[in-house]
Amino acid sequence: MTLKKRAGLILRLANGETVAAAARSERVSRSHVYKLLADPQAQRDMLAIRARYQRLTVGKMVRGSVKAVDKLVALLGAESEHVQLSAARYILTLTPEWIATADHEIRLTDLEAAQARRDAQNGHH
Repeated sequence: MTLKKRAGLILRLANGETVAAAARSERVSRSHVYKLLADPQAQRDMLAIRARYQRLTVGKMVRGSVKAVDKLVALLGAESEHVQLSAARYILTLTPEWIATADHEIRLTDLEAAQARRDAQNGHH
């Protein structure tokens, strides 16, 4: 199998195509695709692609969340008291969870940094 076909299969499989569809698209047998799926390096490559997609998705979600919060805050000044109350309730419902999540992220980052320093001091990489 050529490197181009291998790369194409890995990308297609990482994107969720079925074995049959990926094999058809790259004009290889399904047995070639199953062999590729059993290859540890191909598995790592697919995981790396999926991880990249996940990072991109999370970035978009964060940007969208900022816009959503801006919209909710703006709705606090709406003419309708019903709209104002709905926005206020939603903000008050989600704020504790957002704060806890941010706090956990900061604490985890601090713990990882402390562990990395300890590892460096002990000669681990």
